[in-house]
Amino acid sequence: MLVNNKSLHHIKFVKEGSTVPISQKHSSGILHTATDWQIIADLAYQHYIFPVDITSTTLRPDIVISSKHTKHAILVELTCPCEENMASSNLKKLQRYADLKEEISNKGWSVDLFVIEVGARGYCSTNVSSLLKKLGFSNKSAKKTSKNLGHISTKASFCIWLARNNRVWDSTIDPILSTPLIKLATKTTDHQVKPSTDVMSSSDRQATLTKISLGTTVTGFVNVGNTCYANAMLQGVV
Repeated sequence: MLVNNKSLHHIKFVKEGSTVPISQKHSSGILHTATDWQIIADLAYQHYIFPVDITSTTLRPDIVISSKHTKHAILVELTCPCEENMASSNLKKLQRYADLKEEISNKGWSVDLFVIEVGARGYCSTNVSSLLKKLGFSNKSAKKTSKNLGHISTKASFCIWLARNNRVWDSTIDPILSTPLIKLATKTTDHQVKPSTDVMSSSDRQATLTKISLGTTVTGFVNVGNTCYANAMLQGVV
């Protein structure tokens, strides 16, 4: 009987005591297309001006990543709504930055606009993982990063919830918020930190709210980077 050699599958046997070499898969994404990337973010300590070498605008996306060598700009805008408002929030932000994207393109730059949502209750929209993978993150790194983002949002929302009855927000809150939010939510009057699994007593919670409301000058919420989840929480309380 004749056998077609093309239909045969060759099996490579491994000698006893040896290991199978693992092929290395190199990540590929937008960030791997250049080596001169510069990143700026709209943080409380860095009220940036949009790079004038790209275009002149008063808009400030949350993150701008740019490469002068390849003339490539990446715009990332974060919104932290409740899950039921993710679709409308995404559309609103896309419309807001549509003209900016077109203007950058007219200047001869290639531009990617990413609008992502991290829910106030910790759920990350699928576009978060999609963004990370397009930038060059591995599947494992994208999954881990999305999980961390959701965890941070949950802790921040929990902190705001604990202070829901507090009517005074002072500038002195800024140094306090520089500590981990879960610790802020569980501090007591003697500066001891309880395990995060403990349930706060009413006296402990009142002591925490007292610390948050230090001072008399009302300044509103201090944006420490991405505190837009506060808007979603306030809407939920009203």
